[in-house]
Amino acid sequence: MFIDETALHGTRGPRLDTPDRKLPLGKADVKRDGTDVTVITYGRGVRDALAAAESLAGDGIEAEVVDLRTLLPLDLPTVLGSVGRTRRAVVVHYAVEFAGPGAELAARISHDLFGRLAAPVARVGSLFMPIPATTRLESQVCPSPQRIEETVRKVMEDSRG
Repeated sequence: MFIDETALHGTRGPRLDTPDRKLPLGKADVKRDGTDVTVITYGRGVRDALAAAESLAGDGIEAEVVDLRTLLPLDLPTVLGSVGRTRRAVVVHYAVEFAGPGAELAARISHDLFGRLAAPVARVGSLFMPIPATTRLESQVCPSPQRIEETVRKVMEDSRG
C-alpha cells in the first residue's frame, strides 16, 4: 500500500522515476547526521523534523534525522544503529499518537536498546481526535516543527537528570 500525503502535494523532492534512482524498499535514509538525539520519521515528518533539527542546531543540539521511507519492510538496523549512537529517540508520525506506528517503533527501540538509552523514547503524533477540515485547525492537531523541537528539548532535559 502506498500512502499519499496531501500535505506534500506541490512540494519538490528528488526525482525517482529514472532507472538509476529507484527507491529501495525497506532501506531507511539518514537525512541529517547528528550526535545528540535521533528523530525517526517518514513522509511529511521528514520536512518538519529537518526544520526542527536546524532550529535545535542553533542551540547546540545535533539531531540525526532518519527517514524510514517504508514502514513495511521496516529498516530496524538503521534505526537501532542511529539510536544506539545518540542514546535518545523521538519518533514522529502523523497518525494519531495512540496505537499509531510510532508506538511500535518506540516499543522496539525500548526493548532492543534497554539499558543503553539515556532517556525514554518520546513520540510526536497527531492528537487522538478527528482531523479538522481547515488547515488552520489541522495545524493544532498534527505534529509541527515546533512540537518536534519541544519534544527533543524535553528528551534532552530528561537525559540530564
